[in-house]
Amino acid sequence: MNKFLKLISIILCIAILIAIVCSCGSDDKSNPSSKTTSNLDTNSNNQFNDVSSDAKTEVADTRYRATREKKDSNFKYKNVKISCIGDSITQGVYFPGTYRYYLYEYLYSNGATFSMVGTRMSSPDYRIPERYTGHSGYGGWKISQITESISKFADVDADIYTFMIGINDYLGNVDAANIPSRYREMLDSFLKLKPNAIVYCCSITPTREKVNGDDYDLNKQLPTICSDYQNKGYKVYHIDTFNLDGWKENDCFYEKDTVHPNEHGNKTIGEKIGDAILDTVLEINDKGDNSAKSSARVTGISVNKNELTLETLEAETVKATISPSNAEVFTVLWSSSDPKIATVSNSGRIRGIKKGTATITAKSLDGGFEQKINVTVTSAPKADTTELFRDFFGSREVWEGDTDIIKSGLSTWFPSQAYTITTKESFDSSGAFLLYFTYSINNNTDLVYPNNYTSYSYGGFTVKIKDCVKEIELYKDDKLIGTYKNFGLNPEMTVYQLQYIDGKATVIYAGEKIISVKASKPSATQINITTSETGRCIYASNINLKKFN
Repeated sequence: MNKFLKLISIILCIAILIAIVCSCGSDDKSNPSSKTTSNLDTNSNNQFNDVSSDAKTEVADTRYRATREKKDSNFKYKNVKISCIGDSITQGVYFPGTYRYYLYEYLYSNGATFSMVGTRMSSPDYRIPERYTGHSGYGGWKISQITESISKFADVDADIYTFMIGINDYLGNVDAANIPSRYREMLDSFLKLKPNAIVYCCSITPTREKVNGDDYDLNKQLPTICSDYQNKGYKVYHIDTFNLDGWKENDCFYEKDTVHPNEHGNKTIGEKIGDAILDTVLEINDKGDNSAKSSARVTGISVNKNELTLETLEAETVKATISPSNAEVFTVLWSSSDPKIATVSNSGRIRGIKKGTATITAKSLDGGFEQKINVTVTSAPKADTTELFRDFFGSREVWEGDTDIIKSGLSTWFPSQAYTITTKESFDSSGAFLLYFTYSINNNTDLVYPNNYTSYSYGGFTVKIKDCVKEIELYKDDKLIGTYKNFGLNPEMTVYQLQYIDGKATVIYAGEKIISVKASKPSATQINITTSETGRCIYASNINLKKFN
């Protein structure tokens, strides 16, 4: 009997020890809300990782967002200020919002109350209210530059700081072996000034070549780096923005830019960071703030047309209007029921792809109010044209002027003066022509350079693309005859067309007629391209002149 009791005692002790070990193992240090499990960095510490896909729905979601108690309608949530610190991937190359737009969209759609702050503010972005445009992104910056300027980043009054820095150190091979140690020096400098800050260290995002390749050494060490600071009592956490399925599911980079993410890539980053910090934001929100001011909420949405017929490759922008006009969050989310038939941009530009029907939805981010646009796409008639000139900027032989900018395309790198090239030959279109120009612009798109422009000319007509596609002007014989302004214009690679037929000159942007005015006939002239883009880079891939028969 005594032996039996001893055996029972031993079994009970072992069971208790196992329970203690399991309890300690579940204490997650990867985020500030360990009681909610390791949900803030879902890719590397997802609470469902050890559960089969068929059983996931049976596991309770214990994250703060899932267990959050609903507040009284009069409750005033505490605002959370977020500061994103980094290089051009944070600042913006093609769009001022970059991944920060998708971070904003993700947090807002998940009920967070927040603002985005920093040492800089994006230039006007048609998608983002001013409250969410602050950031601390600096194009080309390296870890050492962040460290040297750390006091100005620490001076920003924020609750949460995210760091995404290091890609330029690797691309420039700047003391590459010591990048992790220099990253620690940066954090040491920041935490000395902001010891109570909540800091999220984001992995360096992959380049196109790195999507299926080996991770950066810094990224491999970041979990340990963050854990070391946590052990010292700091609130420093890791977000893995490198090992994400989104990088492999879509083409996340621009054609000629393998470093800066396109819209797919920015969405991948923004939603990952948003998911990682959401629970922390919501917990701070729920502390409440009786002094918080309320803003006007959206009560509805309308569109200027609910039926649209387009030819293939033709486009038209549908205008969505949020009510009331003073609503703070005026963001509209656009989607297509069948992108193979018709696509829609973030600004409501609907483009026919092939014959068929599709439904475009305009939905308010605030409130989820919707409007539908029924789109019918028809086959476009084939134009009877003769090609007069085509060039892919692969050779300088057909051009004269500043031909040094022709190098596997027409490109400039932060020029400080104007460049002009002109065809050696003149072309006679007999009074009716179509001129194509494929062009993109990048770097410092969040800054305002009102005197910057790129233009292309033929037949006495000039199309001037101004200040990172914020405005497009049409001239005839140096006289302004048409202007188009719209923040929905896109600085990435786009086909611009200039058409003259039946006494009317038309500028076509990405398939949409944006300027159309009566004008006198063109003359037989050379083709001219001029660019003056201080602080920015441009790239043109081809130009093509046809005459209508």
